[in-house]
Amino acid sequence: MISVKETKTEVVTLCGKKWMGTQTKSLQDCCLIVPTYQRPLEVETLLLTLLSYASSERCSVPAEVVVVDSSADDGVERVITEVALNRLPFDLTYIRCSPGLTRQRNIGADVSTRELVFFLDDDAIPYRDYFSTVRSIFLNDSERKIGAIGGCVVNEWNRPLNWRWRVRLALGIIPRIEPMRYLHCGTSNPRAQLKPYSGTRQVDILSGCAMTFRREVLAVERFSEFFDGYCQGEDMEMGLRVGRTWKVVCSGDAKVTHNQAPG
Repeated sequence: MISVKETKTEVVTLCGKKWMGTQTKSLQDCCLIVPTYQRPLEVETLLLTLLSYASSERCSVPAEVVVVDSSADDGVERVITEVALNRLPFDLTYIRCSPGLTRQRNIGADVSTRELVFFLDDDAIPYRDYFSTVRSIFLNDSERKIGAIGGCVVNEWNRPLNWRWRVRLALGIIPRIEPMRYLHCGTSNPRAQLKPYSGTRQVDILSGCAMTFRREVLAVERFSEFFDGYCQGEDMEMGLRVGRTWKVVCSGDAKVTHNQAPG
C-alpha cells in the first residue's frame, strides 16, 4: 500500500507494487511518471524501449519509473509484472487509482522521489538521448531559473493543418505567433507549425506528452484537477501557471515521437 497526497490537504492510501532495480547506468536524480488508461500495449512498448536503451553503452534512463494506472481491468498490471521479470536498471512502481489524467500526474509526483520529474504519455517514445539532454539543460542552468522543459514532438513537425486552422490563419482570426507561445487574449498556434531547431527557446505552453519539472516546482504547483476525466488544455494551464515564477523552455534536441493511440 502506498500513501499519496490526492489534494493539498488529504492523504489517501492506494494499492501499488514496487520492484527495486540495479540502478546501473541510471540517472540518479531523475524519475519518470507515466499515467495510463486501458493501454497495456503502449505501456509495454515504452518500458521495453527504456530497457533497450539501458542495455546500450551510451544511453542512460531515469533511476525511477512510476506507472499510474486508472484502467478498469488488469491488463496494464499484467504487463508491468511481466516487464518486472527482467533485470531492471531502474526502480519500478505501479499504482492503481481512479481515472483522471491530472490526478494521476499528481499522484506520480507525490510517490516519486527524485529531483527532476519527467512526464511522458504512455504512447510517447523518447529518443535515446532524451533524458540526458533535458537533464543537461537543468544542470547547466546555474541560476536555477528554468523550472520546466518541454520536449519536441518530432512527428508533429510540419504536419499539415486541418481546414479549420487554415481558415483561421487566412482570415487573420488567429494572430500568427510562434508555436507554443500564448497571447493574453486567449489564442495560440498549433505545434504543427514548429520548424526543426537546436537548442532551447522560451515558451508559454508545454507539450503534455513530454515535459519535465524541477521537484521544487511541483512542491508548489500541482496539475489542476479541474481537468478531471478527459483533458484538453491542462498542459497549457500548467505551463502558464509555472511561467509566472519560473522560466519555461522547449528543447529542440530533446526529441520524442507521439504515436497517438486510438481512444
